[in-house]
Amino acid sequence: MMIEEITGCTEITPLHQGTSTTKYRAKLRGETVLIRRFHERNYYGNRFQRENYILKHLESIECCKLIFPKIIKEFPSHDLHVLSWIEGDSLADLEILDSEKTDIVFSIWKEISNLELPSNMKFNHFRDIRMLTEDETRIMNISKSVFLSLKDKVWKSFNKSIIKKHPRSIIHGDFHEGNIIVIDKEESKYGVIDWEFASIGSKYF
Repeated sequence: MMIEEITGCTEITPLHQGTSTTKYRAKLRGETVLIRRFHERNYYGNRFQRENYILKHLESIECCKLIFPKIIKEFPSHDLHVLSWIEGDSLADLEILDSEKTDIVFSIWKEISNLELPSNMKFNHFRDIRMLTEDETRIMNISKSVFLSLKDKVWKSFNKSIIKKHPRSIIHGDFHEGNIIVIDKEESKYGVIDWEFASIGSKYF
């Protein structure tokens, strides 16, 4: 089926096709929305479910300065989300000093690290990382050798010093400038998008 038939959206315009998802800008009942179609359903333990799980939790949190996408419609059988549109500029595209970008990223990271955790810890980061070594997809084969090398050299001490001792927090899982939307820099108003790699674990991840 076509995305229009599945979602009921119109004026669908492709924005970006990546390894994980294809994004579209569209209209739904006159409002601008974002459509995300997930590829390779089983890669990293069903990323559609991850985003669905964490966005519903984030919507229930009050008194947070950050803006998160809201799920407007979900189509699990088609691995599709229709999300609220967050208007603004990607931090990656903003022409400001690198030091300013670093301050923004750090402040957002601290905010996410202190968010209330879901009552049901459905996705556990430490377990997920071990799961990646068993994934035989082409994507994971590229990074598996790097991970195994890292594990052999530092994993035991890192596991003891960071993962085991530090309190758990929400982990975005793909936290970079391109996934931060600057809504109003003067008011420190930011959005955080693309939560398909979300899990629970040490904030240092």
